[in-house]
Amino acid sequence: MWVVWAWNPLILELLRPYRLLDLLIPGVVLGICAMVEGALLWIIFGLCLAQRRAELIESLMRRSQSELEKEPEDPRLEDVAGEKDSDDGR
Repeated sequence: MWVVWAWNPLILELLRPYRLLDLLIPGVVLGICAMVEGALLWIIFGLCLAQRRAELIESLMRRSQSELEKEPEDPRLEDVAGEKDSDDGR
């Protein structure tokens, strides 16, 4: 029982309107700052991932382009492309 009476002045002091506002305002401000910081970190993280993905796609495109340039052309492909369809009868 003496613990309740010992804490009672402290509880009353904290529950005074001006004292409660003194504690509430910094808490709200810190909470808003933490949310903004978290949102900014997620945005930066997303932008870094998007940039990394774009770099990977660009390197794959360059690699496939260089492989296409290295391959010798197959003469059979040109014959098939230039050949007329004999089934039409034209």
